[in-house]
Amino acid sequence: MSETLNKLNRIFDLAGTIAKAIMVLIVIVAAIVVAFMAVVALFPDVLTTAAAAAPDVVLPSNNQLYSTSVAAILNMAFLYILLYYINRLSKNITKSNTPFTVESVRYLEMMALVLFISAFALPAISSLASYAFGVWPDGAISFSLYLLLTSIIVYFLSLIFKYGTTLQKESDETL
Repeated sequence: MSETLNKLNRIFDLAGTIAKAIMVLIVIVAAIVVAFMAVVALFPDVLTTAAAAAPDVVLPSNNQLYSTSVAAILNMAFLYILLYYINRLSKNITKSNTPFTVESVRYLEMMALVLFISAFALPAISSLASYAFGVWPDGAISFSLYLLLTSIIVYFLSLIFKYGTTLQKESDETL
């Protein structure tokens, strides 16, 4: 195995470990957000009482907290899915000792799809959650240009990997 492939395997092994750790952290943070929303729903005066101790602190309304919490949980869900595919990609590359496999292409395509959907879904659902809780956001429903461009780049990478998979197969058959 070449030094470059060894380095690639170490990098992807580390990336998979980091992705797993962040996925666990996302689950913990999402549970905390949901628990906080439940406390605010069950005890609506808890924030008002806490604010009395610090009169110079301006607290958002409960509806603003709900709206922001829903948007945060949605963002965490998309990030979790993206990290899941990053973890799968890293495992696949480490296991097969080559990045050029059909599975790698599929994981990259799924990552591109998740990024593309999130570019439009995250801002739209965040705005809809605001409307649902009676918080009127400024401006119209938009999309994330950053996520859209990232999805295009990841999709281009999947096409390059697909071509690399074809070359790898031809090389393996020649030998």
